[in-house]
Amino acid sequence: AFYSAMGEILVPTQEYIKILESRGYDISKMKIFQRAIDAELFSPRPEARERLKKKYGLKDGSNLLYVGRISKDKDLSFLVRIYERLLKLDDKWNLLFVGDGPYRRELQERTRRYERVRFTGQVEYESLPEFYSAADLFVFPSTTDTFGMVVLEAQACGLPAVVSDHGGPKEIIEDHRTGLIAQAGSIDSWLEKIVFLRDMWQTNPRLFSRMREEARLRIQETYSWERLIKEMFDGKKAGS
Repeated sequence: AFYSAMGEILVPTQEYIKILESRGYDISKMKIFQRAIDAELFSPRPEARERLKKKYGLKDGSNLLYVGRISKDKDLSFLVRIYERLLKLDDKWNLLFVGDGPYRRELQERTRRYERVRFTGQVEYESLPEFYSAADLFVFPSTTDTFGMVVLEAQACGLPAVVSDHGGPKEIIEDHRTGLIAQAGSIDSWLEKIVFLRDMWQTNPRLFSRMREEARLRIQETYSWERLIKEMFDGKKAGS
């Protein structure tokens, strides 16, 4: 009754439109409400890798990063299974969980035997660019997020990401340009994408740097506050 009374329903992604449509809501009333980000705050920090290496005792290798709520609905158990498979390839993988939540204690216990896994707990919002800049790859396996602001933040910092093909985050990523989209629930698919990007970083750093640049450029062009405000006012003028 509440939704039906509205003249317009603003939603974050096409994925969310599909969800509402499947529940019987009028798709003709729906419109994407564009998100925006402060690309000056969320920007690459060249010295961050060494700072975080010292702070958290990270060993040399590839830094995988997850940022967000530590809860079961984020598919973090699945992420640990991916990590366990990666360790069978080689042992030079660091995995950082940044954030807090009800699943943290259980997840820490499950990964206690892995010396390269780190949990930072909740951190200051302004410090997030440090973590994104220190990582080599952002991994976000959640299939329940309707948008994924952390994916936007990672991309703004020039961090390639691997996300699920279910949910909203896949709409932020340009597949094979700013990151990769993996099949939800398929460890093999995720393994392939992560190793592909790790190999690119190691054997073709110029191409990997280009992906970093493309990630940040797309966010600056598509998710800037200037563009959002312009679209809002242009829409009001067109409808007035």
